[in-house]
Amino acid sequence: MATSRTPRTREQFINNISVGNIVAFKHAEHIYSAKVISINADTTITVMTKNNSIFYIDRSDVVWVKLGTHWPVGIYNALKYKNLASEETEPSTQYNP
Repeated sequence: MATSRTPRTREQFINNISVGNIVAFKHAEHIYSAKVISINADTTITVMTKNNSIFYIDRSDVVWVKLGTHWPVGIYNALKYKNLASEETEPSTQYNP
């Protein structure tokens, strides 16, 4: 007998975040990844990035909870190219002979 399982939603994953999970989160129009180091109250999560920066984020700022070994392609691209949207597209005014 095959049992049908309903897929879990993003909110279910975010509500079940535990200390030690790796998350992708939004901060000031950028997306970063970090490890959860503590969960404060119901909405605030403390995370630490690879370079030991600490952020206090809201659960609503979490974009993805990494449970496997790879990020989904869309999340990976957002993390990898996070600064491209903020770069200026105007040509340089410096003279290069």
